[in-house]
Amino acid sequence: MESNELDRASLQILQVLQADARLSTQALAEKVGLSATPVWRRVRELEDRGVIRGQVALVDREKVGLSILVLAHVSLVRHSEGAVEQFEQLSARAARSSNATPSPARPTTSSRSSPPT
Repeated sequence: MESNELDRASLQILQVLQADARLSTQALAEKVGLSATPVWRRVRELEDRGVIRGQVALVDREKVGLSILVLAHVSLVRHSEGAVEQFEQLSARAARSSNATPSPARPTTSSRSSPPT
């Protein structure tokens, strides 16, 4: 597989995972018509290549006491890694002090760390 090309099976895996990322490898395999081990390998490859960047939980903000949604566009004068990290830290600190829950700038990685047995 080339770096930017995905075959039909990988595209099917992505489509199913976008609908429900909590599926076990076995359930995912059944939905795409492959066995579990090749599906596990493909998911790991997609993660390693950065195609799958992480998994998230979609939280109903009103049910957790966050009734206001704010979207902000920020332009930084400096774009170095240090400047971006400093901005993220300051934003997180400001959100904590106001009891808000910021969306993570970088999603967490997947928990699919070992092949199915």
